[in-house]
Amino acid sequence: MRKSINHSRDDEPNGKVEILGRATTASCVFIGHGRSALWARLQLFLENDLGLQTVTYESESRAGESIVPVLEKMLGQATFAVLLLTAEDETAAGEKRARQNVIHEAGLFQGRLGFKKAILLRQEGLEDFSNVDGLQYIPFHGDRIEQTFWELQRVLKREGLLQ
Repeated sequence: MRKSINHSRDDEPNGKVEILGRATTASCVFIGHGRSALWARLQLFLENDLGLQTVTYESESRAGESIVPVLEKMLGQATFAVLLLTAEDETAAGEKRARQNVIHEAGLFQGRLGFKKAILLRQEGLEDFSNVDGLQYIPFHGDRIEQTFWELQRVLKREGLLQ
C-alpha cells in the first residue's frame, strides 16, 4: 500500500512524497550528523513513515564514554548509514563545510558498509572533501531536508531495506 506524507519535493506542487514501501527486515540505519536539528526530521521520516530502526549518537546517554567504543557499537548495529552533511563550519577562506565528525563518520561507515550503503545527504554550498570526490550524493537546499526523502527511499529500496 502506498501512502503520501507531507514532505516537500521540488517537482511536486502539493508538497507530498509518495511512500515507496516499509521496512523489510530488522535493519538499523545510522544517522550521522552535526549540530543542525535537521537530523531529527530525517529520523522521524525513517522511523515513523518507513518503519526503520535508527541509531544516533543521541540514542543513549553518552556521559563519561569515549567516542571510539560508541562508534564501534553503532558500527556493529548499523546495516545502513545516512550521513547528513550540513554547512556548520567555516574554513579560513570563508567556505562552508560539514562538521569534521560527520566527515570522519562518512569514511568510517563507507569502509564498513560499502559506498552503496553509506549515503550522503549534502546541503548545497558545502566545500568538497575527498570522500565525496566522484561519489554521488543526494543534495538539498537550505533547511529543506525533505527534498532528499524521495531519492533516499529509492536507495533504501534498491539496497533491500524497503519492500
